[in-house]
Amino acid sequence: MTHLLQIYEPGQTPGPHEDEDTIAIGIDLGTTHCVVAYAEKGVLTVLPLGNQGPLVPSIVNGFSSFKRFMGTSDTAPTQASAEILSRLKKGTEDLLQKTVAKAVITVPAYFSERARAATRDAARMAGLDVLRLINEPTAAALAYGLDRHKEGLYLVYDFGGGTFDVTILKLHEGVFQVLSTAGDVCLGGDDIDRAMGENINSRMIKEFLSNNPDQDWHNGNITFSQKDFEMCLRPFVDRTLEICKQALKDAVIDDLTLFEEIILVGGSSRLPLVWTTLERFFGKKPLCSINPDEVVAMGAALQADALTKGASHLLLDVTPLSLGLETMGGFVEKIIPRNSPIPCSVSQDFTTHIDGQTSLSIHIVQGELEEVENCRSLGHFILKGIPSLPKGQARIRVTFSLDADGLLFVKAQEQTTGHQQIMEVNQSLDEEKVLSMLKEAWCEVIKSNG
Repeated sequence: MTHLLQIYEPGQTPGPHEDEDTIAIGIDLGTTHCVVAYAEKGVLTVLPLGNQGPLVPSIVNGFSSFKRFMGTSDTAPTQASAEILSRLKKGTEDLLQKTVAKAVITVPAYFSERARAATRDAARMAGLDVLRLINEPTAAALAYGLDRHKEGLYLVYDFGGGTFDVTILKLHEGVFQVLSTAGDVCLGGDDIDRAMGENINSRMIKEFLSNNPDQDWHNGNITFSQKDFEMCLRPFVDRTLEICKQALKDAVIDDLTLFEEIILVGGSSRLPLVWTTLERFFGKKPLCSINPDEVVAMGAALQADALTKGASHLLLDVTPLSLGLETMGGFVEKIIPRNSPIPCSVSQDFTTHIDGQTSLSIHIVQGELEEVENCRSLGHFILKGIPSLPKGQARIRVTFSLDADGLLFVKAQEQTTGHQQIMEVNQSLDEEKVLSMLKEAWCEVIKSNG
């Protein structure tokens, strides 16, 4: 049984809108770099918060690529993200002389529930109210769609420093509908760098060979040829293409000529092998008319503007991974399949398997495989107060609700008594823990500054 949730059109959200001294920004919280943008009176601005432009390195006290570990038992990535977000907030306020209290933050399409929750926690620690978490490829499509005003199917190929995502969207009459998404949170430029070798400046070599396709790279006794370069790149680019094929299968698209554009996002999408591989597969040249390092932040800024001031477009995203619960024998019963539109709420009835059973353990999992041990555990809770009945007669309704950020709430209710238990899977940290982490983070900053 599917239930509808109340959602508000952009510009009709409850609560006060911005005043002239307060702005909402879009933040691309990247694995290797971050970018901030904001929209004012229909004009998009990418802010030059970095030392040489808009790119702000995602490094805290030498700790880099921490985004890959968001949502794990280690709280350091959340602390580091909070520090980065604090810098971005302060830098924006200093530059624009306005207060920044709200933001739309982008996340990889294949981020887990806990990683999304950790991102929200980091923003809260940085003093930011998150208007919405949106997937990075969706944000890019939002920027391109509003810029071009062209309806139809789009594929967004987002190959960044640490993650790869592909999203297929349909744009029609101002509605951005995500049809499918797929990806890998451990596939990006960092992995290519390691494959090229630890004792060389791989990023410098990548840039040289990409910009000079007819030359080899030489430095002293070290030579890196174009052939060597392609041999290193090929497994990673082929892996991205396999993920594209999975997204096409999920969206039930066989005719590749239906796509209006293949949109490139992320620094690694600049690699010539990416261009040639995609052109060969899709039969058309990829689109890169907006800077791939900036387009995600621009889309986030447009969404922030829409959620605070109103807009004519509507964004309908999907959940990237299936959500379900453990059943007898250690198998997974999927409640919300991957690529389901969000927000959504889905209910399913279960029963007891032992005579006189008065409680039921609910184990929530996320993933695509059939066995619980091969999926990600999101949490447990126990529903008590079930009437003592013969096995199979009790009726327990479990409801999975995903909000517009893709964050999960689970409710289990015994239908005879009405007794229920609710778990907010997105609440990974309580307020006391957040404050404690914030204090620890600032202590580290003070130590590092002497």
